[in-house]
Amino acid sequence: MKKLILAATAALLATATLWADVGERTTYTRRARTTDTRNYNMEKSILFAENETSVDIFGTYADTDRGRYRDGFGGGVGVEHFFTKYLGIGLEGYWWGGDGPSRDVISSVSGSVIGRYPIESLHLAPYVFAGGGGHFANQDNASLHAGGGLEYRFNPNWGVFADGRHVWVDGQNDFNLVRTGVKYVF
Repeated sequence: MKKLILAATAALLATATLWADVGERTTYTRRARTTDTRNYNMEKSILFAENETSVDIFGTYADTDRGRYRDGFGGGVGVEHFFTKYLGIGLEGYWWGGDGPSRDVISSVSGSVIGRYPIESLHLAPYVFAGGGGHFANQDNASLHAGGGLEYRFNPNWGVFADGRHVWVDGQNDFNLVRTGVKYVF
């Protein structure tokens, strides 16, 4: 099952890269943010900007360590804000069907500090993140997580991403979570 998830994620990123490069290469511009009014009209190519906010919709797969939680597929939504081109924060809610013998859906909320390194010429931004959150089903648990991923931007407003993380759960079994989805930046 893990190989299937990794293969699907790789296929999604490869397809996105091929689709984005069809035809002529397009340069996207955003007005440069500056306090100097003399340079206000200066524009430069920016796909990953400072002071940007985005909304994510994603699918998940949780791979557990055979404890209370069970492996399962799910989904989620999130919001991120980058204060600089390289540093931001994120908040997300996700769920998956994997709560032990009762087979209840596990709902989770987490927050993260995110560091990314945009490579504008490739439309890519590798990133790492860490944070904490909680999981809610028949029993509530706190957790910490850390991971990394890759984001590809088609243009300044649309992109796709895939990432993975390890989650340490308070008093329960730890698990790995894989996410893949789309991002809208405004």
